[in-house]
Amino acid sequence: MAQDYSSVAIFPFTARFQLNATDANKATQIILPRQCSRVQIGGESNTTKIAYSGSDGSTMGSGVSVNIPADNLLTIRIGRGSTRNENLYIASGVAGTYISVILEEL
Repeated sequence: MAQDYSSVAIFPFTARFQLNATDANKATQIILPRQCSRVQIGGESNTTKIAYSGSDGSTMGSGVSVNIPADNLLTIRIGRGSTRNENLYIASGVAGTYISVILEEL
């Protein structure tokens, strides 16, 4: 299920949520607020993956994603203007993995 943070207005913002508890590798869409310029994201599983393209609930392929080591945060600077992508997709090979997100306005 998509995580919609588009209305967040206070930064930094932190969130923790659980990925699909029954189906591993199913993508969860993260919708970023317009003011967000940096995201830090990580999970508790070694098979946590993040991608810039996909669709909520679809299976995330290995060719479009980057692995995030367990209990680490990956920092991503978000583009501006025409290069901005307001969606991220995250999945894990372990069903029910908890994900931590930090949104920042720099």
